Amino acid sequence: MGYQVVGGLRQQVMTFNGSTPGPTLRATQGDLVEVRLTNQDVTRGVTIHWHGVDRGGSQDGVADGTQDAVLPGEEVVYGFVVPDSDTYW
Repeated sequence: MGYQVVGGLRQQVMTFNGSTPGPTLRATQGDLVEVRLTNQDVTRGVTIHWHGVDRGGSQDGVADGTQDAVLPGEEVVYGFVVPDSDTYW
């Protein structure tokens, strides 16, 4: 968790690697992507939902739907081969 000025007010926000938005991930179709998510301090838990990448199944990042939330002190490794040559929404 961190802070950012939003609409002129200092707000608490979720950060990834200390920034929001988080880092841009770039890959080529067929690449193996592995991302380690370590929850340091998001009390209610956190996941990564891969907007624009067809993941499905247990690594879709929908807490309490397709995946358990990653609680503080826990980590999960997302791993997949990039299925498409572009992202979509």
